Amino acid sequence: MIEVVCNNHLGKKDHIKCNSDDTIRNLKKLPKITAQTGTNWNKIILKKRHKWF
Repeated sequence: MIEVVCNNHLGKKDHIKCNSDDTIRNLKKLPKITAQTGTNWNKIILKKRHKWF
């Protein structure tokens, strides 16, 4: 398992644990991310510096 740190639009950091073989789509669909941010999985944008996933 790996831990991904996600920042929401309010500046709060969320630590999400997922499997290393999960895809970006599976990561977005995790209930913890959608419940904490309150947005649909298809509207979540994951970025690392200037690269969007």
